[in-house]
Amino acid sequence: MPQPDAEKIVQSAKSAIAKILKMGEDVLLEHRRALLSRMIWKITEAHGKYTTRYCSGAARNDGGKLRHEHVTPRKVLIDRLLNNPSGVERILQDAIACTVTAEEHSRLSGVREELCGWDRYSRAKIEVIDRAKGK
Repeated sequence: MPQPDAEKIVQSAKSAIAKILKMGEDVLLEHRRALLSRMIWKITEAHGKYTTRYCSGAARNDGGKLRHEHVTPRKVLIDRLLNNPSGVERILQDAIACTVTAEEHSRLSGVREELCGWDRYSRAKIEVIDRAKGK
């Protein structure tokens, strides 16, 4: 079910991220990272926690224990944002969530950190469905 305020939420979070990245050293890096992390959650949950555009085949067919998984891990997105504050829009294009089962989430957690994005899913042998395209 579409979330009526989803775009407003996404734009608000992006605006907050831009402001967080302009904070000075008087705000601890740990706090800036935590704030960025929370805003990335807001972006990826804007359309619903388990009604993400992407889901695994198993998650679509299993109403059991589902997980909201960040295709590009939040830590990676945060590092990119901190290293390139002017690239917010481009970097946040990778703020994508995929609904997976608890077992698939464990498999993804076991994939080496140097793999990012959909490559992690390929390595973990997880079939991904784009619900917007129906496949």
